[in-house]
Amino acid sequence: MKLSRLNGFVKHPKRKKLLRVKTRTGREITVTPDHSLFTSHNFKIFPIECKDLNIGSKVVLPAKLPCGYNDIDNLNLLDTLDNVRVENFENDVKRVISKIGWKKTTEECGIKCGDIYNYYRRNQRTNIPLISFNKLMLITNEKPSFESLRIKNGTSNTLKALLPVNEDFCRFLGYFISEGYYSQSSVKISNNNKNIVSDVIKLSQSLFGIDPYVRETKGLGISKQICISNSPLVKLLEKLGCGRKSTEKRIPSFVFGLSESKIYSFLSGLYAGDGNFTSSASSGSSIRYYTTSFDLADDLMYLLLHVGIVARLLRQSRNGLSNKPIYIVEFKGKKYVKTFIDNVDFVKYQVETIERSVSHSSLDNVSYDAEELEKHLKLIRCYRHLRKYKSCGKEFFKKIVFDDRTNADTFVKTFANGEFYLDEVKEIREINLEDGEYVYDLSVDFMQNFVGGTGGLILHNTEAKALYEAMRIGALANLVAGTIHGASPYAVYDRVVNDLEVPKTSFKATDIIVISNPVKTGMRKQRRVLQIAEVRKHWNDDPIRENGFVDLMKYDVKEDVLKPTDALLNGDSDVLKSIASNVKEFVGNWDAILDNIQLRADVKRVLVETANKTKNFRLLEADFVVRSNDIFHQIMDNVGEEVGSLDNKRIMFEWQDWLKKEVKKF
Repeated sequence: MKLSRLNGFVKHPKRKKLLRVKTRTGREITVTPDHSLFTSHNFKIFPIECKDLNIGSKVVLPAKLPCGYNDIDNLNLLDTLDNVRVENFENDVKRVISKIGWKKTTEECGIKCGDIYNYYRRNQRTNIPLISFNKLMLITNEKPSFESLRIKNGTSNTLKALLPVNEDFCRFLGYFISEGYYSQSSVKISNNNKNIVSDVIKLSQSLFGIDPYVRETKGLGISKQICISNSPLVKLLEKLGCGRKSTEKRIPSFVFGLSESKIYSFLSGLYAGDGNFTSSASSGSSIRYYTTSFDLADDLMYLLLHVGIVARLLRQSRNGLSNKPIYIVEFKGKKYVKTFIDNVDFVKYQVETIERSVSHSSLDNVSYDAEELEKHLKLIRCYRHLRKYKSCGKEFFKKIVFDDRTNADTFVKTFANGEFYLDEVKEIREINLEDGEYVYDLSVDFMQNFVGGTGGLILHNTEAKALYEAMRIGALANLVAGTIHGASPYAVYDRVVNDLEVPKTSFKATDIIVISNPVKTGMRKQRRVLQIAEVRKHWNDDPIRENGFVDLMKYDVKEDVLKPTDALLNGDSDVLKSIASNVKEFVGNWDAILDNIQLRADVKRVLVETANKTKNFRLLEADFVVRSNDIFHQIMDNVGEEVGSLDNKRIMFEWQDWLKKEVKKF
């Protein structure tokens, strides 16, 4: 598994019928019936539409997600917080004053009474607001003195402006999410384990420079409450989305990109609170985490995947003081328990795992036909029972494959080593909506697959099929556009038909392919449109061999300009003829069509030139461009009715006159 960029999405018409698929590990996804997950049989992984799933069908999960892709060393609180003040700002602001003067500095800070030196008074010193400090740094391109700057809120305790994100801070976050909450000015963490209480106190001192107040509380039992008085810390936890109450708790998004060691430190703090470890000779070892926050349970399922642990999600109803359900994140597999115990400091328990030999598993099960299995390896005597059962646990299968006596081939060894987990469909529920809901398809660079849903399932990117479905139905008679990676029209065809499995006949719904790429102009690269090609409809098998592509425009490297081809100039374009057939002035008059295309190009050119000349780039924003297009078509209709034909010079003159008036309004 690796990360790829999300480069867009496709919005589809409302769908009234959806399917909710739930797996044995508690994972869940709601999709359209034609959206695809991945399944497995006979040591192959392939997409399957959700309408074709059955109870017991295999679905593929990631066994490990990447980590360390955003292993930040600190949080810049100058960029993270707002509505606070900066302490020890004096030297930084003096450098600003020396650059732009005290009057300009006062003006930029929005000071109405007095001047910038209000903040330097000895008898009534006030810390500068963060928003003013950041603005001064930005306009003068000054670098803040992070080593001395502190964040303060009124008379509160302070935080370092550059707060280290180390293993201690990650463990503190874990403690807070499990056992803490915050009031307006302080963070409170409660626990009755003396080792945990002692650790939280030390973390408060080392991370925030605060000796917390510790008191004994009596509620459902006697506990120690550690109170850390620091309102900037409260604001930070709120900004990070940690949640205040137990039902609101979540894992901050930045944690998922940290290194494994930092993630394990976070888990140490988290499981020290509401974690649980059990071990028995009959069922082996099991590690659980309990929470009333569904979002936290979902986050934890994903976070465990970042360290290679596949957990399952259980829901437990309860009666008593609260009727809110409890969500349990559990994992039992020997390798998962060992990974966790080896890396997480389980403060509450003297952990002793029960070692059990590799065995068949009812989860993560490989299915196969006996004949197919024996094509790839030799079933020696101790493994002959696999012919009968036609399935076995993936870990057991891995043991067989790498047993030298079985002479397994590379094909099944690659499968056994794959970083995936084979879950099973437990429930499929049809959802019928009266009004329907819009559905979306994600476009992901290169891999064209993504992980989503509760707990993390691998989904197949069906964008291309959905795009061509929209083309076939006309997408409400509007333009349908999409992005496909390909350096030529044929490369686009190959990607769509062979890789994304769109039928050739459906590909013919494509009218125009535009190829763009960066090209080197002088000493730098700039993106250019290199080719505009039309897709003809007469070919049957191979669009290259049967002249299915016709170039309408090609990029000229020497002149750095996109030029029309002879095909376009001579009227050899089925698409343009089809469009022109609906306009009486254009029917049978190719010169009029080309003149109108040139007119539209001139309108766009003038709009860009005006924006550059006036430095008013709002003219190029979508809202204004749409309004400009509407005005252009109104003028064209009015001129056509008045004159009886399309007078391009007059249309251009009236549009430019409108543009000049609009520019003056800004």
